[in-house]
Amino acid sequence: MFFPLKIMACAPVAVVYSFMEALDHCRSARFDLILMDCQMPVMDGFDATRELRRRNCDLPIVAMTANAVVGDRETCIAAGMNDYIAKPVAIASLLSILGKWLTPSLSAHGDGIPEATAVVLSKNASALSPDLAVFDRAGCLRRLGGDEALLKILLLQAQVDFPKTLQMLVEASMARHALNIALHAHTIKGIAVSVGALRIAHHAEKIEKEAKAEQFEPIPAAIAGLKKEIPRFEHEVMTAVA
Repeated sequence: MFFPLKIMACAPVAVVYSFMEALDHCRSARFDLILMDCQMPVMDGFDATRELRRRNCDLPIVAMTANAVVGDRETCIAAGMNDYIAKPVAIASLLSILGKWLTPSLSAHGDGIPEATAVVLSKNASALSPDLAVFDRAGCLRRLGGDEALLKILLLQAQVDFPKTLQMLVEASMARHALNIALHAHTIKGIAVSVGALRIAHHAEKIEKEAKAEQFEPIPAAIAGLKKEIPRFEHEVMTAVA
């Protein structure tokens, strides 16, 4: 989620993964907007928003939710958020939200140069089917507004992030640390959805759910599935962009 923001010249962007990290960032730097993942571990986005408002944070807060249904906007507003955007996030929708809540003038920063444009809590995710494509290039491009160059950049970044986060997931699984398993699986799921790696996202989503329920037995098999799907995805990408 945060990487496309940087590419679209909305940088600098700060990325944090918990309420306490967000609070520290808001105390130490000036921001224009918060993109709030509703599925954060420990404290979800709704409770995090309520706590930020209680501490007099008046920044626009935009919810990112994978379950955009009737009533979602009202739920977000009731929690103190200003708006919401459905995941996986389409570039056009993101730009529309940013245009709605970010003012063109930077005068509030005094010197006209913001220290940061947005703070992003976690990454995007989606409810997924196991029957989806290894690499949904067409769907990914639609969400990116047809930007081939941005897609290539995201794919290159994913090839770095997948193995690194997978290793952290394996270590968390061996330690049976439910919170870290869920966090790393959520991260992999978000990366996967952003680049159309829907089979990877399906396995990661399953791991995240099992970890939240502290059901450790099915997790090694799902991780094995991830280990098989990542090379398949990389092969599909090489074939598609060659």
